[in-house]
Amino acid sequence: SPVFWKIHDVPVLDATGFRIVSTAVLLGLIQAKRGGLGDVRRMLGDRRTRLVAAVSAAMLVLNWLGFVYAVSSNQVLQSSLGYFMKPLLSVLLGVLVLGERLHRLQAVAIGIATIGVAWLSLDVGEVPWLALVIATTFAVYGYLRKTAPVGSLDGLTLEMVMLVPFAVGYLVIRAVMGDGLVGVSVPGRDVWLAAMAIVTALPLVCFGWAARRISLSLVGVLFYVNPTLQFLVGVVVYDEPCSRGQIVGYVLVWIGLAVFALGSRRARDRDAVHIVSRERA
Repeated sequence: SPVFWKIHDVPVLDATGFRIVSTAVLLGLIQAKRGGLGDVRRMLGDRRTRLVAAVSAAMLVLNWLGFVYAVSSNQVLQSSLGYFMKPLLSVLLGVLVLGERLHRLQAVAIGIATIGVAWLSLDVGEVPWLALVIATTFAVYGYLRKTAPVGSLDGLTLEMVMLVPFAVGYLVIRAVMGDGLVGVSVPGRDVWLAAMAIVTALPLVCFGWAARRISLSLVGVLFYVNPTLQFLVGVVVYDEPCSRGQIVGYVLVWIGLAVFALGSRRARDRDAVHIVSRERA
């Protein structure tokens, strides 16, 4: 994802506007093909569903703005830190809001990962505001997508419906002022703009589908794969500076992930044994 967003030097707001519009068009075509446009209209008529979609859409666009800004301003490691923080917030929401329970090893794992993220934050030497924005917005978005009374595809479609008027309005204003990308054709960039929809929609639909089927705590921990890859891209591909302290922090986070996986497996094994015992009884 960072590699994709750094291919062309496009202003953050313009890129986000096109991202919203292209994703809305793609989802509209998919919904028309599957006969889901009527369902989307009915969901828009429900006040609660509309309100949840509006809030989740706001969280999503703020996350996009923070991420694209981080990538375009050569702060891929800052975005990586944000996505390292996000799973901890997801676990916190899962435990405090949804009442999800952590087993002993899982709690230890979260503690280790928290120390790793704190170490990373201290190594930055200042409050990582950009990372905090990225982490908070996507953690809240994950919570809303898990609890929203709509499926992953319909939910994302609703969010784009909420955002597209603002995106189109902004792009039109930019065009009228003689700025922006509307009406300016650059072959390679045009393909890139069109590809935004696939790069955006596919991961979010998969995320929304998974978030409704597994615990929010497990969603949070699995999400460590994302920032680790971003970290490697920032260091290996874009040669961003990385201190020994950052490496220590990342190692701690991955140790926490390994411990969490072990704790989850033991918990599943215990639950399976209890089920078999009840059936025999």
